[in-house]
Amino acid sequence: MSDSEDTLGPRLKDFITTICEDVGPRLGTSDEESLAGTRIEEEYKRLCDSTCREEFTCHPAAFLDSVRISVFVYIVGLVFYYFAPILTAIFGSLALGIFAAELMYLKEVVDPIFPEKTGYNVYGKILPKDSTKRIALVSGHHDSAYEFPIHERLGSRFPTFILLTIGLGLITIIISILRLLLLSFLPSLLTSFDWITFVPVVSAFPMLVFAFRLRSNKVVLGANDNLSAVAVTLGVGEWLQNNPLEHTEVWLVSFACEENMRGSKRFASRHKEELQGAYLLNFDSVGAGDLYVLTAEPMYTTKLTPELCDMVIAAAREDGIEVSVGVPSFGGTDASNLIKAGLLATSVVGISCGGFIENWHSLNDTPEAIDDEVLVSAVRLAIAFLRKIDGHLT
Repeated sequence: MSDSEDTLGPRLKDFITTICEDVGPRLGTSDEESLAGTRIEEEYKRLCDSTCREEFTCHPAAFLDSVRISVFVYIVGLVFYYFAPILTAIFGSLALGIFAAELMYLKEVVDPIFPEKTGYNVYGKILPKDSTKRIALVSGHHDSAYEFPIHERLGSRFPTFILLTIGLGLITIIISILRLLLLSFLPSLLTSFDWITFVPVVSAFPMLVFAFRLRSNKVVLGANDNLSAVAVTLGVGEWLQNNPLEHTEVWLVSFACEENMRGSKRFASRHKEELQGAYLLNFDSVGAGDLYVLTAEPMYTTKLTPELCDMVIAAAREDGIEVSVGVPSFGGTDASNLIKAGLLATSVVGISCGGFIENWHSLNDTPEAIDDEVLVSAVRLAIAFLRKIDGHLT
C-alpha cells in the first residue's frame, strides 16, 4: 500500500462515524438504510467507473419474526398432547420446518404473511487497464441489526441455548409419536410413560424466551456490523485509483438487508449469469477482533468455495497479514446467498476472543469500539487477494 496507510485507518473510521452520526441505525428497507446507501453510492462515484443503486423488494420482518410463527405453531401443538398426540407431532414438525426453511435454508416460506418493502443494493465497477478476464467482488452490507438481548445475556452460551431449544422440540415430537403408539396399542402403559410429560412442558419455556427475547425493538448503530466492511470497500477503491489492475474488473458492493438475508439473495439472483466464475470476497464486522477466513456457514447449510478460501489465506500469508481459518458457531454472512445461487464466495470476519463478533447485535456496536488497525489489515487483505488474482491472469 502507499504511504497514506498511516492515515487510512482514521479516514475509514471517520466514514463510519459520519454515517452513524448523520444517519443512525439502519434497519433493512428503512429510510435510514436507503439514505446510507445513497451516501455510499456517492463515495463509489468518486472511486468507480460506473455505479448502480439497484432496487429490490422483500418482506424484511419475516426472517426473524418467523421464529414467533414457529413457536406459536409449536405451542398450539402442545395443547393436543394428551388427547391427540399425533397433532403435537405434526404441529411440532411444522414449527421446526418453518424455522429450518427460513433461518437455515433461507427459503421464504412465510414471507408473504409480512409486509412487502423496498431495499437498495449499491455497487460500483472499476475496470482494469486491459481486457477483463475475471470479475472480483469486494463486499459488505450497510444495514444494521436489532439488538439481541438473549445473546447479550448468554454470550458464548447463546448457540448452546439455541441447540437445546431445538433439541427439546425434537424430543417432544418423538415423545408425542411414542405416546400415540401407546394409545393405539398398549394403553395400559400410558400411566408409566407419562412421567416424561415434563419434557414437552419444559420445552415451552425456552421456545417462548427464544421467540420474544431473541430481538428487542431497538436497532443498533452497526459500526462494526457492518459499516466496517463498507469502509473496507472504500479503502480498496482508493488503492485501485492509483494501482489499476491489468485484467481484473473489481466490483465494490454494499448489500442492503443482510440482517434478514434478502439483499444479497436478490443481488445474486439478478446477476447470476453475469457473475459466473467471478470471485466474491465478502467482509463482515472487520472493525475489531482477529480476522478469520470462513470455510463454511453451518447455520445456513453452506460450504464456502474451498479454492477461494485457500487463495485468500495464501494471499494473506504472502503479504504478512495475520489471519486464521474458522467456522462460525452461529449466524452467517452474505456469502451464503451467493453460494446458494451457484456462485463462488467466501467471507472474512472479525472474531473476538469469546468466539463471536465484537458487540454483535449490541447497543455497544458504536464507532468508539472500532480498531483502526483491524480495518487497515482487512483492506490490505483485500488488496493482496486482488493482486494475487490479477497476477494469475497476466
